Amino acid sequence: MMFNLLKRNSLNRLIFLLPVRISDEILPEDQVRMLCCTEKADLVTTLISRSTFEIIKSFIRELEKASKKYAILGIEVRPQEYVPVPVYIDSEHLMALENIAEHAINRKIMPWVLKKYVTNIIALGDIKSKEIIENYILSDNIDSNLSSHELLVGLEDAGDNYLSDAPIPIYKAQLHFPAVILKKIEATEPNENGLQRVLILDSDGDLVIGKVPIHLLESEERELDTIISKGDLFGCITYTREKDGYIFNHVILNRLQQNALDTILQQYEKTGSGERPIPLYAREVLSRASIIFKASYY
Repeated sequence: MMFNLLKRNSLNRLIFLLPVRISDEILPEDQVRMLCCTEKADLVTTLISRSTFEIIKSFIRELEKASKKYAILGIEVRPQEYVPVPVYIDSEHLMALENIAEHAINRKIMPWVLKKYVTNIIALGDIKSKEIIENYILSDNIDSNLSSHELLVGLEDAGDNYLSDAPIPIYKAQLHFPAVILKKIEATEPNENGLQRVLILDSDGDLVIGKVPIHLLESEERELDTIISKGDLFGCITYTREKDGYIFNHVILNRLQQNALDTILQQYEKTGSGERPIPLYAREVLSRASIIFKASYY
């Protein structure tokens, strides 16, 4: 079952949950598909501009720095043009949102018991919604060249440097293993409960940010460092996830394979997306990782 696409309505109000990918959809670089909840608590996806996505990220950074509990609403002012509005919520509503996202990812449904929380959260944004309507729509201050950032002048205090933040990959509801770890990523919370955020290349060739146990990763890193320090060698950490937990391994690379992974990482850091199709030598790394893990099962 796929998520429904958002149907056009007058002034849609949404709760933005996660960026998602639908099947093999290829979007323009200036658009991101978001998983959302509607006012009727339906799970849908809609397209937003990447500039709006960057503004959402800037809100999230500021709110997390201040240790605030929040939800990010989207108010549609034109078809697929949204003004993101943060609202403060309590612990109960935050837990409900986390459960909604988990059910959406794993089951593609919204449990009825959680729907009331969606209505409550959207209602919290009604005052700001009315301000936006009065200030921008009714006074005809919106024109075709007005960006989402300009709409937010006076509503957000995140500064002008939000575009300098490193981009994040599009979320995947289901990863395909084994995956190659390209780099470690700085934690977003003071305590990650023994987990390390990492940028990975999964077996589909998609870039994803995930979390892996720090102690297992560091153990595998030490083993790999010992091997490659003995000669002019390259290598990368790979892992898979089973019912019993994480299994780590490594792949020894030649220079061409290492260059291919470096190219993918460099393009991600520059554009926020991976190279498509992924380089042949990177595909070789994924294939070798798959063979190594299959061999370890016997």
